[in-house]
Amino acid sequence: MLHVISEWTRMFFSAVLCAFSIKLLDDYLDREFDTACGEHNWINHLGEGAVAYSLPFLAISVALHPGIGVSLFLASWTVGMYRDLHVKYPSRLRGWQESAIVMATGFYFAEWDTMTCSLLIAGAVQLSDDIIDRYTDQATGVRNLAHQWGVMPCCVACIAFFIGAWFFAPTVFWPVICGIVVVYVASTRKGRSAHV
Repeated sequence: MLHVISEWTRMFFSAVLCAFSIKLLDDYLDREFDTACGEHNWINHLGEGAVAYSLPFLAISVALHPGIGVSLFLASWTVGMYRDLHVKYPSRLRGWQESAIVMATGFYFAEWDTMTCSLLIAGAVQLSDDIIDRYTDQATGVRNLAHQWGVMPCCVACIAFFIGAWFFAPTVFWPVICGIVVVYVASTRKGRSAHV
C-alpha cells in the first residue's frame, strides 16, 4: 500500500507526524514553565493524557518513512538536551552521555546523510526557537543561545545549519522543512486563538 504513495509525500507526512510527536513531548516537559509564562501549551490545553498520542504519531511516522521518523526524532532529542549536558537523567547517564548515545543510535539506524540533515535542521529549529523566545526566557531567568551568542550570530548559524542540511540531503530537506512548518503554523495559530 505504501509503495503507491510518492516518496516526497511519505517523507512529508512522516515529518509532520514526527514533529507533532516531538511537540507533544516537549509541551509535556515544559507544561509548568509555559503555564508560568502564559504561553500556549498543547498538553495544558488537551490534558496530560494527550502525551500518549506522541507514541502512535511516532510509530506511523517511522512506518511511513523509517529514515525520516528515526533520524528526526533522535536528532531532536540530541539537540534538545544542549542546556542539560551535565544533568543526570533517569538512565543514570549525564546529558552529554545520553545525547551521544542517542546520536550514535540515529547514525546506526538511519543513513548518515539523512541523520546529518536532521541534526542540522533540529539545530536550526532550536536556534530559531531561542531567538523567538529570547524575551520570554530572559523574563524567567533562562539564558538561551540568543542571550549567550547574540541574536545576529544565532541568525547566521541558523542559516548556515539550514544550508548545510540542504547540502547533505537535498531530497530529504524540503519535505522535512514543509512538515515542520505545518506543525509550527498549527501550534502558533492555536496559541493565538487561545489568547483571543
